Amino acid sequence: MEKVSTMPVFSRRIPFSSLSRGYILLLTTFFAIFLFSGTWYARTRTSAFDTYRNDYLNLSGSEASEEQQKVEELLYDHSLGPQSPSSDTTDLEDAVWDDCRQLPGADRILLIIKTGATEIYKRFPMHIETTLTCVPNYLILSDLDQTIGANITVHDALKLVTPQTRTHHPDFQLYHSIQNYHATGQDIQTLSSPAGWNLDKWKFLPMIHKAWDVSKTEHNNTIDWFVMIEADTALSWLNLIHFLLPLDPSEPQYIGSPAALVADGSSFAHGGSGIIMSRKAIEKVEHMRENFLEGEVDGPSSEEAYDKKWEDHTSEICCGDAVLSHAFAAVGVNVASARPEIQGDTRLSLPFDTVSGGKEYLRRLEEKLKGEILHTNGGDGEGFEEVREDLWCKRPITFHHVKPVEVDEFWRFQEEFVERENGGSWNESFTYRDVFMEFVWPRVTDRKNDGVKEEELQIGARVARNDWDNMSEWWKIELKDQSEGGGVSVVGAPVPRLENDTDQEALEYFTAQSVFSAQNCQWACERRGEPFAWPSDPMLGECVQWRWSSQGKCHLDRRIRLGEAKTKEDQHDDEGNEEKWTSGWVEKRVREFVKRRGDCHGPIEQMKERLEAMQSGRAEQGSSMEEKKDEHGEDISSETES
Repeated sequence: MEKVSTMPVFSRRIPFSSLSRGYILLLTTFFAIFLFSGTWYARTRTSAFDTYRNDYLNLSGSEASEEQQKVEELLYDHSLGPQSPSSDTTDLEDAVWDDCRQLPGADRILLIIKTGATEIYKRFPMHIETTLTCVPNYLILSDLDQTIGANITVHDALKLVTPQTRTHHPDFQLYHSIQNYHATGQDIQTLSSPAGWNLDKWKFLPMIHKAWDVSKTEHNNTIDWFVMIEADTALSWLNLIHFLLPLDPSEPQYIGSPAALVADGSSFAHGGSGIIMSRKAIEKVEHMRENFLEGEVDGPSSEEAYDKKWEDHTSEICCGDAVLSHAFAAVGVNVASARPEIQGDTRLSLPFDTVSGGKEYLRRLEEKLKGEILHTNGGDGEGFEEVREDLWCKRPITFHHVKPVEVDEFWRFQEEFVERENGGSWNESFTYRDVFMEFVWPRVTDRKNDGVKEEELQIGARVARNDWDNMSEWWKIELKDQSEGGGVSVVGAPVPRLENDTDQEALEYFTAQSVFSAQNCQWACERRGEPFAWPSDPMLGECVQWRWSSQGKCHLDRRIRLGEAKTKEDQHDDEGNEEKWTSGWVEKRVREFVKRRGDCHGPIEQMKERLEAMQSGRAEQGSSMEEKKDEHGEDISSETES
């Protein structure tokens, strides 16, 4: 019987020589080795997602259940997660990114800088050399018409206040003195006093009217955004551009760092932190002003009647930024929070909360994420809340209460970031982490320890500064007066009693001794966290910095702040007694925090983004379900879906 070949037909039809067969055999061997090696590599290599799974979720491939595999399917696909608007420039490929004056949307922003004649030469000139070098359109508003620098016009915003108020209201006494000093050639800076605060509140609403008038001119009629800062505000033009790119100026938007007015509990955007207003929002205010009827009598125009009403209101409350908020609220526009991107701290006072890098905090975050994915209740993730306003990976736009030198340093940092990280392109923004590593990290760590692993660094390693205040305040331990029975008082976050009595006694001992020296204060800080016994509450945190006062005070904190030097004039307590501060940081914990938080592209941020996306999606789904209920409250979603 003829033997039937099992070779494919095409190979039976082509005669191969013995040499060709040898080549084919050799190629086949190499191909088999290649497949085997590739399979072995794929099975044995550790990817970023494998590390995420093993180190952060404690899952292993061999032991994964169906539910765990479900977790992996949702967490570890290689599609990109939610992209930050501040770094998404894919739809702007043809945009100019190498010239800060021609960045996308730059020509549609009007920057308003509010200042005062008594301070303008102290605070404003630095902005000429920094901020304004990138800003195509700006408006400088003060309480005096003048020209400074390279023909920079400064406008008197208070000219828009009605003559009756300017003439008769006591807050305007300083205003008249300023005009007189300017006319007679006297030094206006000598008029600086607390009265300037009372005068300043009258500028806010007129400032908006002036900006609106400017925006209607032929040169500025394409302005979409009005951004107000003060002369002691440092602004990141880079991060502002990226923040505004995805926002819609045709919607009424009033954005800032919300503060509460004590008098009535209303919220307003804090002026010093910076205020962002869309063209539509200001248009609504100006439309009401132009068509105002309430209280109008024979004689005054609608605008005069409107101005008189709001001037009466301004006279009654403390703050001009609150007046501005009320004017927006009157046309249905409420403040939207952009904190911590827009905020009132300096780089010296920024609080970096180390709780968000703690082991127990991260474990609870992981448990909460798994619970969301698997739709399970209970467990360690139940009821867990993340740290409010976690700065690390947010993108700062403003800093407030800054000195001119800080405006300069912050601007130089931005310029260097663009050159160093982006190769001269402005298409990527920076984070608070970048600010921390530039301004804080080198000053709270010892460079000689840069090569030492965190686990090998001793807990006693410290960086300390005399005559320095790092603003520690989470736990305040202070020596009590003998009339109060002596001993110490402890104010701050309560610490649960430790399980072991010996550990509890040690903690109490170091707490009681902490007020007597800087060294004792440091030891008290070290005891509040690993490697010593400490509660596992993820929101309690560990002590990472301390400050000791010569008046018998030891203040501890879980947040990292740089703080500032104390001059001789500052070294007194509230009663006038000499008080010197020494501040320090527990370097091991600082380094551990930075290592865990990483560079904003690691597992922690992946978890946070995934959790936020899931919660946001569930909220939208719930809103959609509510819309499907009829007017009697009956759920008709099943009918709709079927």
